[in-house]
Amino acid sequence: MYAERYGRVVEILEEKQVDAIIVSNGYNMRYISGFSGATGYVYLSRNKKAVLTDSRYTIQAKEEAKDFQIYQVEKKYTDLLRDIIREDGATKIAIEGKDFLCYDLETWKKELDFVTWTMLGEELSMLRAIKLPEELAKIKKAEEIGDIARFAAKIGAEKMHILPYHRLGCDKYAALGRQYLMGDVMP
Repeated sequence: MYAERYGRVVEILEEKQVDAIIVSNGYNMRYISGFSGATGYVYLSRNKKAVLTDSRYTIQAKEEAKDFQIYQVEKKYTDLLRDIIREDGATKIAIEGKDFLCYDLETWKKELDFVTWTMLGEELSMLRAIKLPEELAKIKKAEEIGDIARFAAKIGAEKMHILPYHRLGCDKYAALGRQYLMGDVMP
């Protein structure tokens, strides 16, 4: 799924005639790479797929963005980006215009002065609007669950346990001194 999404990003690279795109919108970062951390960037070019984040999210990034190189920022993102951009040979880079802070852009322009920056509009966000077959299958499954719940309500069911074998909350309930109502249900 992420390979198809990356392929769609490469099409944007071609259309916009840029060497790379740096993604800063959290929803777009997750959609394209799988990385859902609260801090970082995703760098995409024809030759490189990378997640840049700090030490709080490095392990998470490795688990979620398996097909991406993971870089941990030590001091400043611009220091790390300088190395990645130069290694990749990029000189014209697009950023998400609506999601990128003006202050950050001004800083990047000064500290990465060998790059020509260009703004994207909604291109990356629009990728999320056009669903791939795998995404459509998941939506269909969610609709089926909703249909079951509506049917259960029609026949008078007051509640429904969608995850009947979920036991992850047992310890939390015990710590709170509360009874875990499904404690006797075994996987």
